[in-house]
Amino acid sequence: MPDPQPWHSDLPAIDDPAVPVPEFLFEGASRFGDKPALVDGPTGRTLSYRQLADGVERVAAGLATRGFGKGDVLALSSPNLPEYAVAMYGAMAAGGAVTGANPLLTAGELATQLADAGASVLVTVPPFLETARAAADKGSESCSSSARPTARPRSPACSPKAGPRQGCGSTRRATWPRCPTRAAPPACPRAWS
Repeated sequence: MPDPQPWHSDLPAIDDPAVPVPEFLFEGASRFGDKPALVDGPTGRTLSYRQLADGVERVAAGLATRGFGKGDVLALSSPNLPEYAVAMYGAMAAGGAVTGANPLLTAGELATQLADAGASVLVTVPPFLETARAAADKGSESCSSSARPTARPRSPACSPKAGPRQGCGSTRRATWPRCPTRAAPPACPRAWS
């Protein structure tokens, strides 16, 4: 088998400013405002760039309030919906990573993916909630009671809305420093009500 060779485009190189995805999204929101950013094909429902950015900021702030941040993984088990992007970019804006999970996985398969990815949060839609809860329960069963995480909120100074004056970042950044009051990353997925 021949060695793979890199392919080079005939087009000029793209100026890559190495901007984190959420920050790129926020820049687009200021530039494109009320123009459609996402369109749900089957229904035609749209989210504008401004609505998308606002949703991402709300998700990031909500996750950070619940202790989600740099080093944490959010599992997203959902069909292709505009809200998928809102949750994904929100987790990234809060400093975390995202693992996508096929919503048709069984509870056992989903539990395995949650464990493999080290997911601490699982987001889904109502039709798949039962399977998601069963998967989270399976993951919790494998944890000892001493390792079970609790939803320990960050101090208000370390929420994304606190801004740079507190040294914990701003809503326009993709990552925030680990808050000194933040618990260690959880070992099992947790469910918040």
